[in-house]
Amino acid sequence: MQKEQAEMAIVDGELLAGESSALTPLIRIGLKILVIGKNWPAEKQIDLLIAGCYGYCERDAVAEVLPKAVSSVIKGDIWIPRQLISKVIGMLATLSSRGNQANTRYRNKKKNLDLLTQRETDVVKMLGEGLSNKSIASMLNISERTVKAHLTSIFQKLEVEDRLQLALLLKDNN
Repeated sequence: MQKEQAEMAIVDGELLAGESSALTPLIRIGLKILVIGKNWPAEKQIDLLIAGCYGYCERDAVAEVLPKAVSSVIKGDIWIPRQLISKVIGMLATLSSRGNQANTRYRNKKKNLDLLTQRETDVVKMLGEGLSNKSIASMLNISERTVKAHLTSIFQKLEVEDRLQLALLLKDNN
């Protein structure tokens, strides 16, 4: 007898306490995650996508859109609020327009990963798991200010502008 495996999970955003890293074990086993939240800022929703979630849905709209969202996620599509689409597309377009000149720089960035200190590498790994600066600071027994200093150094060494670009670089590097 073969066990059936769930394809997706719907997660109440309040249970995450602001930490998308809590979803990492579910994402690693192949679950497509749809998070239900209340008034999450765009950056936090994008962080979910970077962490590997398949979507975000506002709690107030669940009754109307949940069946559509679930169907889309099961098919492998991303489900995000309409107003976020233009921001994500804009970010991707910006990254894409830099693409040609970035190909050479990208190869260099991969090499630059070797330039990171052990502590910076630890910060990068934790960031890749979706941890916040506060969580990283707590786990490494350093201040949030020190985490920010490490991030500034990491961004400079890898020639990336923000967490999103760093996450994309890390994803492509794995």
